[in-house]
Amino acid sequence: MSQLLTIDDIDAARREAGISIFELCAATKLSQTNYSRAKSGKSKMRPANLFALARTLTGISGNLDDMARHGQGFFLVYMPVAALVAREINVDMALVRREVASKRATLSADWMQAARVREFATYLMNTGLGIPQAALARVHNVTPAAICQMMRKVENMRDDPAIEAMLERLEQDLRVDI
Repeated sequence: MSQLLTIDDIDAARREAGISIFELCAATKLSQTNYSRAKSGKSKMRPANLFALARTLTGISGNLDDMARHGQGFFLVYMPVAALVAREINVDMALVRREVASKRATLSADWMQAARVREFATYLMNTGLGIPQAALARVHNVTPAAICQMMRKVENMRDDPAIEAMLERLEQDLRVDI
């Protein structure tokens, strides 16, 4: 997915899956009014709610590993996690979308900010959602060693109390039962 997940993306996936708004909202524990207001543009939906809708739509009831293993719907879940991280560390998601990981432009401050969002999001997909590192490597098209190195880097950053608190908050957000 080339851009941040939107309510329109959710609605298109909902229609494609043959799920009614009522069924989706009931399963997600989100009011139909909030969904309709976001769909009509009268209000913006929080990234956490988009994430909850995406989790429901992709049928993630504990089988995130299979989804990541096959790449199906993975970015429907990954992008809201990245958006939560970007908001938390004050990085514009447009920057994350623009700065391609494979470019490896480590001298660019923008690329480094986008890389930090990707690192934290990938870390949270593993620790907060339980997706195995091997599955994350397959989806990101990198070696398992690269994912392991990324996990180690983020774990080392957790020595900073501010980063520890941020990751704890985000992990807690991801653990909410839907």
